[in-house]
Amino acid sequence: MAVLPFSRDWEALLDAAGLRTAEDRKAAEREAVALEGEGRLVLVRHRYRKAILEKVRLPVRQEGWLRVMFDSPDPVGLRQESIGVVESAMRRVHPVEPFLWAEWGAAVKAGFLAGQSRRPLLWRQPEAVRFLMDLVFRLTARSWRPGTLVRDAAMELDLDSKALERHRGALEVLLGAFFQQPGRLGLEALNLMGSNSVLVFHGPLVLDLPEGVAEPSRLLEHASSVTAADLERASLRTTARAVLTVENSKSPFRQAVALNARADFLIVASSFPTRAVRLLLERLPAGLPHYHFGDTDAAGFFILQKLREVQPGRPVVAWQMEWQAKVGSPLLTEYDRRVAGRLLEDPGMVEVHGDLQRMLAAGRKGDFEQESRTLVLPGETG
Repeated sequence: MAVLPFSRDWEALLDAAGLRTAEDRKAAEREAVALEGEGRLVLVRHRYRKAILEKVRLPVRQEGWLRVMFDSPDPVGLRQESIGVVESAMRRVHPVEPFLWAEWGAAVKAGFLAGQSRRPLLWRQPEAVRFLMDLVFRLTARSWRPGTLVRDAAMELDLDSKALERHRGALEVLLGAFFQQPGRLGLEALNLMGSNSVLVFHGPLVLDLPEGVAEPSRLLEHASSVTAADLERASLRTTARAVLTVENSKSPFRQAVALNARADFLIVASSFPTRAVRLLLERLPAGLPHYHFGDTDAAGFFILQKLREVQPGRPVVAWQMEWQAKVGSPLLTEYDRRVAGRLLEDPGMVEVHGDLQRMLAAGRKGDFEQESRTLVLPGETG
């Protein structure tokens, strides 16, 4: 229930109403004065120049009158409708992550009951809540083929081809909340790839294309980029002695680039392996060593696992990814525990099983972020 009166700057209100002429604005002021006389509004005037109207306030007790005048929905009714939408969604049994679905729904409902939105889920927009929760359910209730294009996924969900792209920002925020991960979780985590996937890298790379040779890395002072579309139609060559994928594309990637002054390495920005990253790794020689520098929480080791699935014939070495305890670090979520449990069942991840077990025993993420470690390139001395 509202406890503070709604207030609006008078001039801004007139502009928003499209009242531009002096005659229209004077007429609006006369109507406002009349409504003030009826006790409907409170007009706030300049402290010294009383002829100047500065703000208009709507007393809390008059909100019902204003809604009736403009046929506006009752916010209490909207909130109750949105709560009903969430309760209905929670009655669905999620075939893959039933506990996460129940926990997420309970958190959204608790926020709505307290009058708080869980952005981008707004309790004033029950139909949007219904649509977005249903979309999260359908996206996470199935296993998508690696490399599925976002537009193809939309069509498989009986949506128009651009629907997922239109709502991508909201969906990635909601996926982060659903999977109990901080911030946004990209659609790549569901194996969905954008058609405009771009590889960001540093180091020597030559693309042999049907129309000739391209060398996007010829300027080595900064990172280079190439689209998945070009990678798909090219064969690749490199003089690098190894590949180093780096999970965080910001500070740790820049740190790796700075260390790569001799261009001995092909440094690749890779959180969850996108379509462009997968195309690069698939086309590089199987004998080229591959190292990965990532976070040491469950999600970080999960990314390592996915990188190893791209070209099983080439080992991917976990580089500087030893789990370390940290007092006061974030507690493990139920999702973290389940991901770690699945990784412990994978014989291909055996060399990090000890790290996962120490993390589970501590019950915390530990000192997991890449930024806390000083990167040394493989084969270099610190």
